Amino acid sequence: MEHLKKVKALLSTQQDLGKDPDTFAYHGTNLAAIRHLAEHGTLPTQGADATDFYYTSIDNPHLSVPKTRTPLADAASFAKGHALALYTIDQLRQNGIKIDEETREQLILLPDTGPELPDDPDLVKKLRKTISSFVQSGWKGVVLGLNNSLAQDFEQQDSGMDWYVTLPNGLDIQHITSITPMGPSESKILWQGDLSSFEAKWF
Repeated sequence: MEHLKKVKALLSTQQDLGKDPDTFAYHGTNLAAIRHLAEHGTLPTQGADATDFYYTSIDNPHLSVPKTRTPLADAASFAKGHALALYTIDQLRQNGIKIDEETREQLILLPDTGPELPDDPDLVKKLRKTISSFVQSGWKGVVLGLNNSLAQDFEQQDSGMDWYVTLPNGLDIQHITSITPMGPSESKILWQGDLSSFEAKWF
């Protein structure tokens, strides 16, 4: 993994989140995306880490975000949704079941809104069982800290709830200030530097 040393150098603890003066925004993702980062130096260009890259900023007074929400809490929730989607997709794939893109995106939203589950009763039953086991799994995703260069190098666009920029080649590691595992499962793998053993696939 060509960029593993850089990934390890960016590792941070949850106690340090919000304390880095160079961090101006956060993004939540999952361990499969971090493995891609270690291999290629960028996040994937598919799914919710894709060319339209969304993040929540520490200081965006023009966004219509409820006062009860904070950028860090948003990112942590999104990270958990990413972890849930990855876990569920991987578990179902092992049983020969493929999840379509719409259901994948709905799973990411689960911590906030709950997914709109598909009409297939058998698939819904399997999804609910997998989601239930996820709660006990120790997976909570990964939060990335982002630096100001992201805002300086790319035109920011307002989605109404957060910012996004279009990144044709994916988010480059140079824009990341910290990588924080949010659950014990992610922490164990990242702090041991054992990403090569992580085989769950996002696609």
